[in-house]
Amino acid sequence: LNATGFVCLNLAPALPVPDSLLARADLIVVNEGEANVYGDRIHQARGLVAITWGARGAGLYRQGVLVAEAQPPAIQVVDSTGAGDSFVAALTLALIEGQALEVALKFACTAGALTTTKLGAQTSLPHRKDVQVVLSQSGE
Repeated sequence: LNATGFVCLNLAPALPVPDSLLARADLIVVNEGEANVYGDRIHQARGLVAITWGARGAGLYRQGVLVAEAQPPAIQVVDSTGAGDSFVAALTLALIEGQALEVALKFACTAGALTTTKLGAQTSLPHRKDVQVVLSQSGE
């Protein structure tokens, strides 16, 4: 892989991936099921690994060690379409901006949760200001 800059791999759905690609990733994102498919391979990468746990939030790992954990805000779920994509985009953005790991993960969990409050994929993606309002209301 000849990519320069920050490389994020969203390994959904779980498919065969060469170790060289995993090794280049700055961030790998999987859900619990995908994490089980890849096993320890994803934790051998040099970058961060985010594992999402649905309504229970997510964990951020470095070489198999949990370095941050966050839960989403309590919301009324309407449609989960696009929540994972929103989480990945928000986490990537926050990390590129240099946010602290726990803050970045909380931002991503909140963005993913807000996406579930509306129908559809693109129409449900929250704006940054919407995520920040929810975070400020929870004292984050």
